[in-house]
Amino acid sequence: MKTNARFSSIASAALCAFLALFALFAALGGALARGVFWLELLLGLCAAAALLFALRFAAPALRRLPGWVLPAAAALLAVALRVVFVCVTDIVPSYDFTRYYDTAVLFARGLPPPEADYQALFPHLLGYPTLLSLVFRLTGEGLVPVYGLNIALDALSCVLIFVIVKRFVCAEGAFGAALLFALNPASLWHSPLPCSEPLFVAALLLGVWLFVLLTGGENRGVLPLLAYSAALGTALCLANAVRPLGLVLLIAALLCLGVFWRARWRDRLMCGAVVLAAYLLLGALIGWGTQKALGHAPASGAPGWNLYVGMNIKTSGGWNTVDADGLFERMNELHDAKALQREYFVMGLERLGDNLKTGSLPALFAKKFVSLWSRDNAMVYWMVFLQNPAKAAGEGKVDLEPHKAAMELVSNAYWWALLALCCIAPLRTWKNLAGNEVFRLCVTALIGYVLVFLFLEANARYHYPADALLILAAGLRLGARRA
Repeated sequence: MKTNARFSSIASAALCAFLALFALFAALGGALARGVFWLELLLGLCAAAALLFALRFAAPALRRLPGWVLPAAAALLAVALRVVFVCVTDIVPSYDFTRYYDTAVLFARGLPPPEADYQALFPHLLGYPTLLSLVFRLTGEGLVPVYGLNIALDALSCVLIFVIVKRFVCAEGAFGAALLFALNPASLWHSPLPCSEPLFVAALLLGVWLFVLLTGGENRGVLPLLAYSAALGTALCLANAVRPLGLVLLIAALLCLGVFWRARWRDRLMCGAVVLAAYLLLGALIGWGTQKALGHAPASGAPGWNLYVGMNIKTSGGWNTVDADGLFERMNELHDAKALQREYFVMGLERLGDNLKTGSLPALFAKKFVSLWSRDNAMVYWMVFLQNPAKAAGEGKVDLEPHKAAMELVSNAYWWALLALCCIAPLRTWKNLAGNEVFRLCVTALIGYVLVFLFLEANARYHYPADALLILAAGLRLGARRA
């Protein structure tokens, strides 16, 4: 047991070091990429310091409040900010956002989804529309139910963050973490769009909460361990059905159960096996439902297309029309999602091999890391691009174009404030590494996200779900450790 505890502490120290290096390299990338970086960094550091000071000053008063007041206040703040934003802007969905909406409308009417061949290649595109279609059946179709669903999911995420962090620190820390989520500009920019991010983040946080419940008790019987393990596998599978990144959190959870959890080996193996079994069983059921909805088998297994695009050195691993046109041409010829993904996986490995031979892989990795992790303003572009300028001019809506620079400044300053809080989180968690399962899980999952996007298609807005993991890690520094 002593050897296991020593190994757990060493591994936890390595996770703390990774978090610091991650923030350092992100900052270096930001300094090289943008001229306003230093202003963003200064504002972010000042905001982080102000939050720490305010929470410390208000801690005695916050701890005296009833337990439900603080999470309710954070959730109400999140709701208020998002309601105001969707009311003063007019965002018109397009591209993938339109596909989500149209699919939900057809599901609500009992019809098959559009572009079945394309959606079979990426079956996670059906996850969010399935839930949205249920909302449409209750409320009717339109963008207002989209707003309501996104805002409700963000409020739920606020409460989950509070509950998770409250397991480890006092009320002011949990409230500060919930505030970080409520005030997250990237979350605010997502609220007017039919998109999967709010649902994925809520499912991800539910999985983290179940992981903490599983590992946080002592001297539990077999039945509670089995129940929490099955619930955890179910939550992670649902998250993966919305965005395939749920698999990363599953691997991180299994690693943490095996490496960090100070329990008997029998319990570790049993819980890990149940988590995996629940994940696979529900995944098979979801695959069957997806095949029934599409009318033919969806793709499964390795992400071939995303690897192929991610290894395109000419576009720094980003989406491009040449690769996309080739995909649609081949799709129209083959009409077999599984075979097409396997084909692109082989071609992606060939591109990877070519990059290794030419020595261009390190430069590609560096560009992709900077594009994903050195800023948090990707959604600002979509807000400005998708707004309805006619309504902004004639119906009292706010024209976002003149405010684009300010929105980007706020988004990136928030990002640096969050990273600053994460970097000093180990100063508090180091004294209680044995109890901070959530810190270790979040950093392990973050490592997985970084590695995945080094190889797969890079899009700056793809890192948004990692914000929730970083908020959880930062929350451990915002309040005094619970006795």
